[in-house]
Amino acid sequence: MLGVAIINYFYPILTGKLVMEFNGQALDAENIRQLAHVYAKRKIPDIDELFSFIEETNRELGGGTLLSLRKGWLDDVRLDEDDFEPNDLDRLRTTFSEGRLVGVRLPLSVKVKPERKILDTEFHVFVKRPDSITKGIDLYVRGGLTLPAESKFGDRKAYGVMVANNEIISSFLGDAENPAHTKWIYNAEKLRKNYVSPGNRLKVIKNAVVNFYDVLTQAEEEEDDKALAGFFFTEEPEQESETSGGKNRPKPKTPPDDDIEVPRRKPRLARLETTEDGFSVRPGDGADMVRYPVRLRVRMAYDTASGNPFKKYSPFDFDFSGRSGSTPFVQATSDTVALAGFSPNELEFEISGPKFRIDVSGFDKNRDLLVKLRAVPPEET
Repeated sequence: MLGVAIINYFYPILTGKLVMEFNGQALDAENIRQLAHVYAKRKIPDIDELFSFIEETNRELGGGTLLSLRKGWLDDVRLDEDDFEPNDLDRLRTTFSEGRLVGVRLPLSVKVKPERKILDTEFHVFVKRPDSITKGIDLYVRGGLTLPAESKFGDRKAYGVMVANNEIISSFLGDAENPAHTKWIYNAEKLRKNYVSPGNRLKVIKNAVVNFYDVLTQAEEEEDDKALAGFFFTEEPEQESETSGGKNRPKPKTPPDDDIEVPRRKPRLARLETTEDGFSVRPGDGADMVRYPVRLRVRMAYDTASGNPFKKYSPFDFDFSGRSGSTPFVQATSDTVALAGFSPNELEFEISGPKFRIDVSGFDKNRDLLVKLRAVPPEET
């Protein structure tokens, strides 16, 4: 019983919201680490690192020094890098890359029925990537209660937590819970009865941890020394090798001229924006600097409770070939876009100019859609 209690309630116990007793044995914030190593070690990986993460986030919540985003951050129904000031984002990414805790306060409002009154509220998101952990874990907390079925980190090797302690958002999320209190669902009867258009609000809350992690790691995951060579520099001729002592020694590559300004952050050709039932692909901050034509490849899958969602994709979810599941609707709103190829869950477009927009819609609104967008190197076309 001690093991089951620790596995299911370690968050409220660690944060001092819950004390339990079993046949005279107390279980509280003071002794949960020791007892977890005895009774729950097989079920909770990296106990000390995880518990330290939770304790650290709890201290930050009481400190009042977290970065707070402006209210308009959720207008596109997604937390992305455009919601941050560049200096703030650089600082957060540096802190995160050093293995330290980063967090953000996310304000939002809900509209209640029947008077349609707007109530301001907030929630918090934290992530940390310790080097020593063996498995990533993301937690979703509403008023001290964790919802295990919301976990969606998959293969991300980090810790993340969404904390909703404010009374207004706690009530909102409570109305969205399933009967087992393990997951938030879009079509919950109380949610639809008590709030006006709650779906978008619930969607950004459910996805905020993953979105925040992806924003912080986007720069390092996309880092490729040769990715934009064709966009900013003239390709150097192949260097011949010098021979010394019977071994080939390549000549050192000539560095770029000193007067060439290398951008601190590589501009993006394109960016994604979330819509009510899909997404849009629009020009990024580097679209005007690209040599056209270029190709973009978009890969899609519904999120899963565990494992890699893209590996678990099923044609019965949706299928652009039209053979199995529903076929989402694809619309290019400019003549600079041409469909160059597709598979059941991938689309490839040829872009001939910097002004473009692609809308893909018709996905299940009750499921979380994951989208990967990347430029296709010439050798892959």
